[in-house]
Amino acid sequence: MAGRHDWLSWDQYQAAHYGNLEGFTHFIVEDRLNPEISDLLVIWDGVLLCADGIEIFVDKTQDVRRRNGRREVRTRRYSYQAILRTGHGPLRLVRYDNAHEWAGHADGHHRHVMLDDGAERVEHVGEDAWPTLGDVIAEVEEWWRSGRIANLAARQS
Repeated sequence: MAGRHDWLSWDQYQAAHYGNLEGFTHFIVEDRLNPEISDLLVIWDGVLLCADGIEIFVDKTQDVRRRNGRREVRTRRYSYQAILRTGHGPLRLVRYDNAHEWAGHADGHHRHVMLDDGAERVEHVGEDAWPTLGDVIAEVEEWWRSGRIANLAARQS
Protein backbone atom coordinates (compact mmCIF):
# COMPACT_ATOMS: atom_id res chain seq x y z
CA MET A 1 0.00 0.00 0.00
CA ALA A 2 1.26 3.48 -0.81
CA GLY A 3 2.92 5.24 2.16
CA ARG A 4 0.52 8.16 2.30
CA HIS A 5 -2.37 5.70 2.67
CA ASP A 6 -0.71 3.55 5.33
CA TRP A 7 -1.72 3.28 8.98
CA LEU A 8 -1.88 6.64 10.77
CA SER A 9 -2.94 7.52 14.28
CA TRP A 10 -6.53 8.71 14.48
CA ASP A 11 -5.35 11.99 16.01
CA GLN A 12 -2.90 12.60 13.15
CA TYR A 13 -5.53 11.63 10.60
CA GLN A 14 -8.08 14.07 12.02
CA ALA A 15 -5.47 16.86 12.18
CA ALA A 16 -4.59 16.29 8.52
CA HIS A 17 -8.24 16.05 7.48
CA TYR A 18 -9.40 19.22 9.23
CA GLY A 19 -6.18 21.02 8.29
CA ASN A 20 -6.92 20.26 4.63
CA LEU A 21 -10.46 21.59 4.99
CA GLU A 22 -9.16 24.81 6.56
CA GLY A 23 -7.12 25.42 3.42
CA PHE A 24 -10.34 25.59 1.39
CA THR A 25 -12.54 27.92 3.46
CA HIS A 26 -12.90 30.13 0.36
CA PHE A 27 -14.40 27.15 -1.50
CA ILE A 28 -16.10 24.86 1.05
CA VAL A 29 -19.32 26.43 2.30
CA GLU A 30 -20.42 23.66 4.68
CA ASP A 31 -18.93 20.40 5.96
CA ARG A 32 -21.60 17.69 6.28
CA LEU A 33 -19.24 14.74 6.68
CA ASN A 34 -20.12 12.44 9.54
CA PRO A 35 -17.51 9.89 10.63
CA GLU A 36 -18.99 6.98 12.60
CA ILE A 37 -16.31 5.37 14.73
CA SER A 38 -16.32 1.83 16.12
CA ASP A 39 -13.60 -0.47 17.44
CA LEU A 40 -13.11 -1.96 13.97
CA LEU A 41 -14.10 0.71 11.43
CA VAL A 42 -14.53 4.39 10.73
CA ILE A 43 -17.26 5.04 8.19
CA TRP A 44 -17.24 8.48 6.55
CA ASP A 45 -20.49 9.42 4.85
CA GLY A 46 -21.69 12.82 3.77
CA VAL A 47 -21.04 15.78 1.56
CA LEU A 48 -18.97 18.92 1.38
CA LEU A 49 -21.11 21.77 0.07
CA CYS A 50 -18.92 24.06 -2.00
CA ALA A 51 -19.19 27.35 -3.88
CA ASP A 52 -21.63 27.80 -6.76
CA GLY A 53 -23.60 24.58 -6.23
CA ILE A 54 -20.65 22.18 -6.27
CA GLU A 55 -20.95 19.18 -3.94
CA ILE A 56 -18.32 16.59 -3.08
CA PHE A 57 -19.82 13.34 -1.78
CA VAL A 58 -17.67 11.13 0.41
CA ASP A 59 -18.23 7.44 1.16
CA LYS A 60 -15.15 5.97 2.83
CA THR A 61 -14.42 2.98 5.05
CA GLN A 62 -11.32 2.89 7.19
CA ASP A 63 -10.02 -0.09 9.15
CA VAL A 64 -9.16 0.55 12.79
CA ARG A 65 -6.47 -1.10 14.86
CA ARG A 66 -4.97 -0.41 18.27
CA ARG A 67 -1.25 0.08 18.57
CA ASN A 68 0.31 0.95 21.93
CA GLY A 69 -3.16 1.87 23.19
CA ARG A 70 -3.78 4.36 20.36
CA ARG A 71 -6.34 4.07 17.58
CA GLU A 72 -4.86 3.93 14.07
CA VAL A 73 -6.77 4.06 10.79
CA ARG A 74 -6.15 3.09 7.18
CA THR A 75 -8.54 3.63 4.28
CA ARG A 76 -9.79 0.42 2.71
CA ARG A 77 -12.62 1.58 0.43
CA TYR A 78 -13.43 5.04 -0.87
CA SER A 79 -15.62 6.94 -3.27
CA TYR A 80 -15.26 10.68 -3.78
CA GLN A 81 -17.73 12.15 -6.26
CA ALA A 82 -18.06 15.80 -7.27
CA ILE A 83 -21.22 17.11 -8.89
CA LEU A 84 -22.61 20.49 -9.82
CA ARG A 85 -26.24 21.29 -9.02
CA THR A 86 -27.77 23.04 -12.03
CA GLY A 87 -31.27 24.05 -13.07
CA HIS A 88 -31.23 21.00 -15.36
CA GLY A 89 -30.30 18.58 -12.58
CA PRO A 90 -26.97 17.36 -11.23
CA LEU A 91 -23.95 17.38 -13.53
CA ARG A 92 -21.33 14.77 -12.64
CA LEU A 93 -17.83 16.23 -12.68
CA VAL A 94 -15.44 13.58 -11.39
CA ARG A 95 -15.49 10.46 -9.23
CA TYR A 96 -12.58 8.54 -7.78
CA ASP A 97 -13.22 5.15 -6.25
CA ASN A 98 -12.10 1.62 -5.60
CA ALA A 99 -15.61 0.42 -4.74
CA HIS A 100 -15.75 -1.85 -7.80
CA GLU A 101 -13.37 -3.37 -10.32
CA TRP A 102 -13.12 -1.87 -13.80
CA ALA A 103 -12.50 -4.16 -16.76
CA GLY A 104 -8.94 -4.05 -18.05
CA HIS A 105 -7.51 -2.27 -15.01
CA ALA A 106 -4.78 -3.79 -12.84
CA ASP A 107 -6.67 -2.93 -9.65
CA GLY A 108 -9.85 -1.19 -8.52
CA HIS A 109 -8.49 2.37 -8.17
CA HIS A 110 -9.94 4.47 -10.98
CA ARG A 111 -11.34 7.85 -11.95
CA HIS A 112 -14.49 8.77 -13.87
CA VAL A 113 -14.10 12.24 -15.36
CA MET A 114 -16.50 14.41 -17.36
CA LEU A 115 -14.81 15.68 -20.49
CA ASP A 116 -15.38 19.14 -21.92
CA ASP A 117 -17.61 17.67 -24.66
CA GLY A 118 -19.90 16.08 -22.06
CA ALA A 119 -18.60 12.53 -22.50
CA GLU A 120 -17.25 10.54 -19.57
CA ARG A 121 -13.90 8.76 -19.51
CA VAL A 122 -12.74 6.12 -17.03
CA GLU A 123 -9.03 6.16 -16.22
CA HIS A 124 -6.98 3.74 -14.17
CA VAL A 125 -5.38 5.53 -11.21
CA GLY A 126 -3.70 2.59 -9.51
CA GLU A 127 -2.64 1.55 -6.05
CA ASP A 128 0.27 4.00 -5.95
CA ALA A 129 -1.61 7.11 -7.11
CA TRP A 130 -5.09 7.05 -5.63
CA PRO A 131 -6.03 10.41 -4.15
CA THR A 132 -6.79 11.59 -0.68
CA LEU A 133 -9.94 13.60 -0.12
CA GLY A 134 -7.69 16.68 0.03
CA ASP A 135 -6.37 15.88 -3.45
CA VAL A 136 -9.92 15.66 -4.81
CA ILE A 137 -10.97 18.92 -3.17
CA ALA A 138 -7.89 20.64 -4.66
CA GLU A 139 -8.67 19.29 -8.14
CA VAL A 140 -12.31 20.39 -8.06
CA GLU A 141 -11.40 23.77 -6.55
CA GLU A 142 -8.90 24.33 -9.38
CA TRP A 143 -11.56 23.49 -11.98
CA TRP A 144 -13.92 25.97 -10.25
CA ARG A 145 -11.27 28.71 -10.02
CA SER A 146 -10.21 28.25 -13.67
CA GLY A 147 -13.80 28.42 -14.98
CA ARG A 148 -13.80 24.84 -16.27
CA ILE A 149 -16.88 23.88 -14.21
CA ALA A 150 -18.80 26.91 -15.48
CA ASN A 151 -17.88 25.93 -19.05
CA LEU A 152 -19.08 22.36 -18.51
CA ALA A 153 -22.35 23.63 -17.05
CA ALA A 154 -22.89 26.00 -19.96
CA ARG A 155 -22.43 23.18 -22.47
CA GLN A 156 -24.94 20.99 -20.63
CA SER A 157 -27.73 23.58 -20.58
